[in-house]
Amino acid sequence: MKKRSLILPIILCIHYLPADSWGFDGNRQGFVLGGGLGAGIITYNTTTFAIFFNPSYTDESHTEFSFLTDLKIGYAYSEKNELFLSNKVTWFSLSKQASTTSFHLLTSAAVAHYYKPASPSPFVMGGAGVSVQNYPVGRDFRTAAGLGLFLGWGYEFARHYSAGLDLMISFLGVEGDIVSVFSARFVLGVTAY
Repeated sequence: MKKRSLILPIILCIHYLPADSWGFDGNRQGFVLGGGLGAGIITYNTTTFAIFFNPSYTDESHTEFSFLTDLKIGYAYSEKNELFLSNKVTWFSLSKQASTTSFHLLTSAAVAHYYKPASPSPFVMGGAGVSVQNYPVGRDFRTAAGLGLFLGWGYEFARHYSAGLDLMISFLGVEGDIVSVFSARFVLGVTAY
């Protein structure tokens, strides 16, 4: 009896789980899912205002080497244009505190335009959304949130594989601090479509 009850779910999985039924047919148009890894430079500037007790501010700037992860999920409404949700995370350690890892995150609505309908093809992309950064203050950490955007240029050198450069900028605020973040990132990406 139990073997018979598994037959229907197995048949449904065989029918509905092939890549073509989910839109992964090798054409850029349709559902897209991608990820990437890379490295870059992140610069963040923290400005602390002491308005009530002392009308002055302190300014602290850091530039660090970073690793990154990149995810995207969305829909290509033509062979040249994609709309997607992008999640870009930059991971870095502070040179003064080598055992401490911080991150800068940008989750955005984004668009990409490929100049040719098939690879190889150059492309441009951009997006705007919510940005978060975990940054140190003395021995503690603060998490600042705000708005950010990115612009990117790249080249899909083979079907599904690309290399590109992202430039991200964010303006964040928390507890009297204003944090501005700039990041230049080199990304190697894979996109299923």
